[in-house]
Amino acid sequence: MYKIILALFIFVGLSECNAQTELFQTILNNHIPFSEKQKIAREYFHCEMEDSVDVIHGDSDDEYSEYKRWEWMAKKFVMPDGYLSDPFHDYNIRKNVLNKNRSTGTWEPIGQTDLSYTPSGIGRVDAIGCHPTDTNILYIGTFCGGIWKTTDGGNSWVALGDNLPICSVGNICVDPINPDIVYITLGFNLENNAGLGIYKSTDAGLTWNPTGQTSSIAAQIVYKKLLIHPSNPNILYSCQSDGLWKTTDAGATWSLINLYSFTYLFFNPLNSNSMYACGSGFGTSPGQVFKSTDEGNTFNQLTFFSNEIFLKIGITKADTNYIAVRTTQGSTFRFYLSTNNGINFNLQNGNNTIDNGGEVIITATDKNKIYCGFPYLHQSIDGGISWQYFASNIHADIRGVSLSPVTDDIIYFCNDGGINKLNITTGTMTNMSNTLHITMFYDISLSRQDSITLIGGTQDNGSRVKKNNGSWSVVTGGDGMTTAINPTDDQTMYASTQYGNLYRTRDQWQTQNYITPTGSVGAWTTPFMLNPSNPKTIFAGYHDVLKSVDEGTTWDTISNLSPFSFSGKLEFLDVAQTDSNYIYCSNRYYNEIFYTGNGGISWYNISSPVSLSNYISGLKIDPTNENRIFILKDGYVNHNKILTTSDHGITWKNISYDLPNVPVFCLTIDAVSDSTKLTFYLGTSIGVYYKNDLDTTWTYLGNGLPNTFVSDLEIHYGYNKLVAATFGYGIWQIDLPDTNVPTSIATVQNKNEIRLLENLIDDELKFESKMKANVLLDFFIYDTFGKIVFKQNRISIQGSGKFSISIPSLANGNYFVQAESESFSKMFKIVVVK
Repeated sequence: MYKIILALFIFVGLSECNAQTELFQTILNNHIPFSEKQKIAREYFHCEMEDSVDVIHGDSDDEYSEYKRWEWMAKKFVMPDGYLSDPFHDYNIRKNVLNKNRSTGTWEPIGQTDLSYTPSGIGRVDAIGCHPTDTNILYIGTFCGGIWKTTDGGNSWVALGDNLPICSVGNICVDPINPDIVYITLGFNLENNAGLGIYKSTDAGLTWNPTGQTSSIAAQIVYKKLLIHPSNPNILYSCQSDGLWKTTDAGATWSLINLYSFTYLFFNPLNSNSMYACGSGFGTSPGQVFKSTDEGNTFNQLTFFSNEIFLKIGITKADTNYIAVRTTQGSTFRFYLSTNNGINFNLQNGNNTIDNGGEVIITATDKNKIYCGFPYLHQSIDGGISWQYFASNIHADIRGVSLSPVTDDIIYFCNDGGINKLNITTGTMTNMSNTLHITMFYDISLSRQDSITLIGGTQDNGSRVKKNNGSWSVVTGGDGMTTAINPTDDQTMYASTQYGNLYRTRDQWQTQNYITPTGSVGAWTTPFMLNPSNPKTIFAGYHDVLKSVDEGTTWDTISNLSPFSFSGKLEFLDVAQTDSNYIYCSNRYYNEIFYTGNGGISWYNISSPVSLSNYISGLKIDPTNENRIFILKDGYVNHNKILTTSDHGITWKNISYDLPNVPVFCLTIDAVSDSTKLTFYLGTSIGVYYKNDLDTTWTYLGNGLPNTFVSDLEIHYGYNKLVAATFGYGIWQIDLPDTNVPTSIATVQNKNEIRLLENLIDDELKFESKMKANVLLDFFIYDTFGKIVFKQNRISIQGSGKFSISIPSLANGNYFVQAESESFSKMFKIVVVK
């Protein structure tokens, strides 16, 4: 269950995979257009088209799944020239935005930070840096959540890197003499994860500045391992994809020592003149182990493997003659050990009793006690001859390990769930991830019964539910994707994993059912949603649109998109709130939208504007008008971010206006809080923007949202909140701006007047009109969560006078009645009490 490496912006790549070839590693590491990388990948995976694969993957974690994680992120950040963007583009725009006026209000985190209910963790950590003398002070580098620091041994953490250009940190080194000096690498430390270089703090992480070793994304340099000298902290080494670099002046200048492509580098713990490294070497394959006796100036090759790849090594001060090596050869995982300082390496275990990948660490007090493993941690107490599965309460996928520099009985493990501490004397494994906001959410859904309950799909941490008592639970494994909650009964929820594997619960996940349509395989993130008019009906997008009227027990196909030459998988799907016979769907690469107005009997296509070269990244229907839709565009085509049509594509209106040139990812539309017009909320790579329907400018929303991109937005009407899911910093919420729910008659336009004479009586509403002329009005009734429960169009109002409208019986509660024409809009609050 090895998981991947999916990073913010484009710092993404493939994790160690035993089937992965060097050719395919090169695909993502080369500076070639994104479409070329996709083309090579499709050929490699024998896929006819994007998201067309000849194997039903389910939610297995194979190499194709790893590629899809990379592609899912990277495709959002393609420049007009076809290459992936440089993160400094978005970073500089965000800096400018934060220095200008924006709306008031402060974002507050509401994601999971308490591990009491999910001891496996909450998000991926890749690196750790230890204070040289104080065990309470630690730094961790996360996948997409920046760098964090604890001063109380992991009981609480503080984020330090919000002003860094990206929120991915692959290595951390703390100065052993002056621990206020800290070095980090930006970008991950594995193959195919190009980074921005080495940054330095001189005030214990409060501020950061680049050292003399930085690069652009175009250079495609991977910063694999950063190492600081144990007694002379002015000396550091950086293992990079372009060679081994060294500084002797604390990072000001760097020199290239050799062209070896090392992945790991260690000092002999008792003799800093000796260093050990592993990697492919320059021009050599497979991987080998190397040794230097002159502080890295020259290296000698110790091993002569013929087919071994993906090496990891470990050494120990318990006996510096011991050098452990874990290798991969095809689907076989081997463990070698030298007991004579690298003169000979003996195969200790070659029968797959340890799993693939993984760090190697020999304890500082017992040279025969060794820990190893990537998906699952294993322990050997006989020098690697035999291995046992160890520590079931630690998240799978070990990303980094470190011995404590203060005490020999502590080992830290970085993994896809967070950071864990092992006391090797007692055998106690402790999760130290409390208070970290580092979960990567693809999607969220909110309960309509309270302000707390929600469900979200996360990268590598499954779908997670927060119940109304504040507790969290993991309800599906793998990558959690699209989710849904029945708006009238939050006991009924839905979750999914990659490729459209669907699950349903009717008791908030005490039990669950697998409800995937038979034989259906969807896109990496397969869209599905509940019918706004009847939540027992579900619509889902695979190659075609499928419909279930019994909560997913049985399914029917209601579209046939093949005549439109559509052979991919649907990625976007929306059903109109005003009339569920109107369904729209799309795939980003086809740049076409398909729709039906009669529940699927007949389908039509809409071409998005030909002037837009970037792809569709979102699709939304106007909640008050089933004929009006909005499409989002990703990438960096300036002034092409959000467009709308009300005539099924005959004409399009660009409402991007003054949005900055950054990718946009999600849109939610508020049709309730404002009494006169819609309000749009837009999630981007730098935060959230909003505007009212008639505005021609966008406003950046609030303060305090960290440097990450917003993957999903939801409105909690009953509590006047906007909730944002982020990919790396958990879930946040903010008060809706200027959206006081109307409790009295609002100001009307042009001094016309409509007045509600009586609250609802016998299913009838009575009004008085003082309109200056005859007018045709549309009436809508919304519940407090924005769902349209009644609609009546084209009621003729004959100037001044009294009139009434009859409505269906409503349940007890608060509702909002909206009367509008092309030039008039008015909203009233009513209360139903029976």
